[in-house]
Amino acid sequence: MSEEIKAAENRDGEYRLLQEELNSLQLRLKNYTNIQQKLISANQIIDKQLENYKRLNNYIKTLVEATTIESFKSKIPEAIIDIFNFESSMVVFEDQNHTAVYSEGLNNIPHSSAENIFLAVNEITKKYNNRKPFFIKREELNTQRALDDFDRILVVKCNCIDEMYNFFLVGFVSKKASFNYEAMNSEELLMFDNFSEQMFSILRQNIYKYNLTKEKEKYVSIIDNLNLGLLELDNDDKIKMPNQCFSEIFGYSKEELIGKSAADILFDNYTKKGTKRKNSSFKKNFSDIQEIQIYTPKKQKRDLLVASAPSYDSKGDINGSIGIYLDITKNKELENNLLNSNIELKKINSELDTFVYRVTHDLRTPVLSIIGLIDLIKDDCKKTIAENIVPINLVSESTERLDKTIQEILYYSKNARLSLEIKPIDICETVTNIYNDVRFSTTKLIQFDTNFNTITNIVTDLYRLETILKNIINNAVKYSNPNSDVVSIKFNIEENANKYIITISDNGLGIKEEHVDKIFNMFFRGTSASVGTGLGLFIVKEAVGKLNGNIQVTSKVNVGTTFTIKLPKKYEYEVR
Repeated sequence: MSEEIKAAENRDGEYRLLQEELNSLQLRLKNYTNIQQKLISANQIIDKQLENYKRLNNYIKTLVEATTIESFKSKIPEAIIDIFNFESSMVVFEDQNHTAVYSEGLNNIPHSSAENIFLAVNEITKKYNNRKPFFIKREELNTQRALDDFDRILVVKCNCIDEMYNFFLVGFVSKKASFNYEAMNSEELLMFDNFSEQMFSILRQNIYKYNLTKEKEKYVSIIDNLNLGLLELDNDDKIKMPNQCFSEIFGYSKEELIGKSAADILFDNYTKKGTKRKNSSFKKNFSDIQEIQIYTPKKQKRDLLVASAPSYDSKGDINGSIGIYLDITKNKELENNLLNSNIELKKINSELDTFVYRVTHDLRTPVLSIIGLIDLIKDDCKKTIAENIVPINLVSESTERLDKTIQEILYYSKNARLSLEIKPIDICETVTNIYNDVRFSTTKLIQFDTNFNTITNIVTDLYRLETILKNIINNAVKYSNPNSDVVSIKFNIEENANKYIITISDNGLGIKEEHVDKIFNMFFRGTSASVGTGLGLFIVKEAVGKLNGNIQVTSKVNVGTTFTIKLPKKYEYEVR
């Protein structure tokens, strides 16, 4: 091969290499160009997002500075439309009465249709409980006629802010304008989510501020109108702020009080002997309520009820104390008068008890004599005056009823006026004695079953307990079932941590359902056949109440009645 051919082939090879390098360079340049365009596009997107965030930040500043909830609400739709690519928007506050308050954006939603639009949105979204933004699906939009004009609807629901508001943010794009609006990307959705969280937080703060202002105004007004003295002290016991009522109570002007030692000016010179600094709670670091007695500069005695508590600064450190002073001088005077009246009333009650006792005693004496005489006449004259035995029996029954009435009046009087005497009582002995008193009061066989559950003594008042048990057990015998020759009475007592629980059941006539709630009323008688006065169960109810207990009854006609009595095991008050 000639030298010329070899040289030509070498040149061809070099040319191909150069062409390949050129192609590679062109490809790399194209890639660089694409990358540069993407960077430019990305920078534009970032710049747009930064611009949106700046604008959003400005809106948030405006919303934070809103002085009322109304001004806060009115700014939100503008921000949604301006920043988040929506044609129109709506913010809805639904209060605790489920009344919706609307704020529409840029007049793109007619006010007349705003309610229907919200009701439709709420109907679709009520099943969604999340607080993240979400688009309503197209198939769901088609289910509501009020939403026919919309292509996209974005919703954020923030429910139950302090039980005051349900909070909705809604953005709309109509079908007519949808081609001019791009769908939100993930970054915009995230920004919208952050925006809704900010709105939620700002609204909550505004509500707290609003409530705090209202509460402060309310309590200042209450103190100003209740004639309560208010005194604020620092940690050195110096007076920082007295209100006008405090000055009037203590007889000093505000100028005389501010900066002075509370204990020195109010207690050392004018407090009743024996109630000086030891009764002052100014320097205590805990809440306290007490009564104090002072003398004003004009030597006027004042009885005061003082409630004091520490006050705190913004860091939570104690910076003094606050005291509320109530002038109870007149109350104390009334209390003393009442004590004197009670002494006199006790004297009158004692005399009244004596009177009742004498009257009942004087009434019962001839009644008992009449009963005895009638029994003698009945025994001696059965053959000679047999035709008069019926009226004589009627006289006997009426006299016995009169005697029963007198006894019940005496029981009622004693229960109302006799002081409680709480002491241990042998319950087994008490119940047995009552049974022995009634066992021969009927010709029927009495089956008396008792269950004391190992309880021997209970702590209560014997007179009231006997009154309760006698009346109930006597009624079980008196109102026994005429279709049965056996009177069955079951007595049971058990206890828990706080109460004795007594149940007494019988197989008697029972009580009609419509009468069960009335049997404890005074003089109530369930039927015309009742032989009682209607006082027995009323006295039982009064006696149970005197013992701070309660009584319940269940009954079924011709089956029987059960009384359940619950009595306290301990008495917190002083027994006199």
